[in-house]
Amino acid sequence: MYGWLIYDAEGRARNGWFIGQMVQYASSCGVCLEVVGAEAFCFGVRNGRCFAEPFEGKRPDFVLVRTIFPLIQEILEHLEIPVYNSAKVSSVCNDKRRTHAFFARSTVPMADSFFCSRRCFDADRYGYPAVLKSASGHGGGEVFLVKNREEVLALLPSLSEDAILLQEPVDQGRDVRVYLLDGRVLAAVERTSETDFRSNFSLGGKVRLFAPDESMLKVVEEVKSSLDPLFVGVDFTFRKGEPLLNEIEDVVGTRMLYKLTDLPVHRLFLDAVFRKVYEKST
Repeated sequence: MYGWLIYDAEGRARNGWFIGQMVQYASSCGVCLEVVGAEAFCFGVRNGRCFAEPFEGKRPDFVLVRTIFPLIQEILEHLEIPVYNSAKVSSVCNDKRRTHAFFARSTVPMADSFFCSRRCFDADRYGYPAVLKSASGHGGGEVFLVKNREEVLALLPSLSEDAILLQEPVDQGRDVRVYLLDGRVLAAVERTSETDFRSNFSLGGKVRLFAPDESMLKVVEEVKSSLDPLFVGVDFTFRKGEPLLNEIEDVVGTRMLYKLTDLPVHRLFLDAVFRKVYEKST
């Protein structure tokens, strides 16, 4: 079996150990897992047909996309190549607006959110304080607690994209990530901060294992049934202690799991991939 593991340059530099573990374990299972740079990935439409050619003449049996570029998954699915996570998961989860709009069809509790554009933004239309976010930001980046219209207007030029959200403030300095792997909860981690309204581990938040309650597991089940992801992180914030779906991490990090548990995440991840590929081929 032959597969691609797609990372961008920044992701390869930041996740070298994890990538090495993935490649090594795949090899021990008789699988050649080749690391493909997203920047070198050539794909599109040629002669009226989709193509994807990082390496001439080699068609993978599966692809793991560990960078945020939903169109890659879409093209690979057109080519009938198994890809994880799917194009649907990548499209819905890598845009906070799409995530909230998608789950607004259900009874999933979420913070009130306004979908805005930096190019045509009327700061007087919204109430403050509020949380300003770029639509595709990750790891706590481009998330700001703003007290008034002047603070919003001062921050807008620094954002990396036009698509933004304004959300109601929630309980500060606390969130929970539930790791969902192949349809089951792998673990859950609570993140807290005493110095920042954001609690991301990458920003210095404290972490501990957490037992999600029934209401959170109900949301996770909704994510599972509606998106069928292979491996994601379902993130919750809280309003007066009650959990709210905040976002879903498609390219979910694993550092907290390695810090807090003995779980061989790379093995569990690849075992799930191999099962899926085998099921599709039989």
